[in-house]
Amino acid sequence: MAHLLELSHELLHCIFISIEPTDLATLSRTCRTLHSYIDGNRLLHKDIYDARYDQLQADAGVDWQSRVHDLAKLEKILESPYAEVKRTDLDFVARQIDELLKSTTVIVDDSRNVQLLADAFIDTTNLDAFLCGSNLFSRGGDFNKHSAAKTDELRQTSARLHCLYGVPIDETVPSRSSFHMYRENLNLAPSSCTRLQSKPYLTHTFARSKVYDLRQYTEHTLWGPFKDDGSQHVDWEKVESIMVVLGFNLRKFSERPERRFPMIWDEPW
Repeated sequence: MAHLLELSHELLHCIFISIEPTDLATLSRTCRTLHSYIDGNRLLHKDIYDARYDQLQADAGVDWQSRVHDLAKLEKILESPYAEVKRTDLDFVARQIDELLKSTTVIVDDSRNVQLLADAFIDTTNLDAFLCGSNLFSRGGDFNKHSAAKTDELRQTSARLHCLYGVPIDETVPSRSSFHMYRENLNLAPSSCTRLQSKPYLTHTFARSKVYDLRQYTEHTLWGPFKDDGSQHVDWEKVESIMVVLGFNLRKFSERPERRFPMIWDEPW
C-alpha cells in the first residue's frame, strides 16, 4: 500500500480507470488517502464511466460520481441471485435502465449499454423480477416465480420495462412458452383437478383478451393504448399486451411448414 500511495496522481488515475465501478467504493474505503483522492474526483469517475459505458453526447453538468455509483449499484442488483431482493428495487432499476438506453450509441450493435443489459437479462431471475410484474403475468404467469407489483405505478413500470426489452418474454425464453396456473377446486373429482391443474394458461391468451376487449377503447382512452382517466398517459400494460399478441402471431407465422419467413423478432433491447 505504501508503494501505491507514493505514486503520482497521474499514475493513480491510469491505474484506477481500469478497475470495475463496483470496486471503486471498496477501494475508497481502504484508507483516508485513497478516499481523499477518489471522493469528488470528477475526471476519474468520468473516465471510468467512458471506459465501460457509451459516452454521453452532452455531458455538461453530469454528476459523474453519482452516475458511476448508481450504475455500480444497478450491476450489483442484476447480479444478485435473489428475485425477492431484486423486486424491491424495481423502480431504481427501471430508472437506471432508462438512462442507459437514452445514452446508447446510434449504432445499437456497437453499444456497450445494450450489450451490458443483454448479458444481464440472460439471467431468468432478472426477467422474472423486473419484467413480469404487471397484471398480465399475475394471471398468465407462474405462481412460483411471478407476482404483480404492489402498486399500479410499479406494475406500469414493469410493463414498460418489458416493452423496452422489446421481445415478448415467453417467446424469448423456452421455459416461458407455456405457463401454468394452479387453481384449487375442492368440489371437483381428483381426476378433474389433475386435468385442470396441468392445463396450460399461455400468457398470450390473457394478453389477447385485453387487446381485443372493446371496452378498453373509449373517448377517455382516445381509442388507443392510453389510460382511461383522460390524462393521455400511455397505459404500458396495454402496450405490453399488444406486444405479446404480435410476438405470438409472428412466431406462429414463421413456424408455417414452408418456413419461408424466419423469426426476426428475437433480439432484446
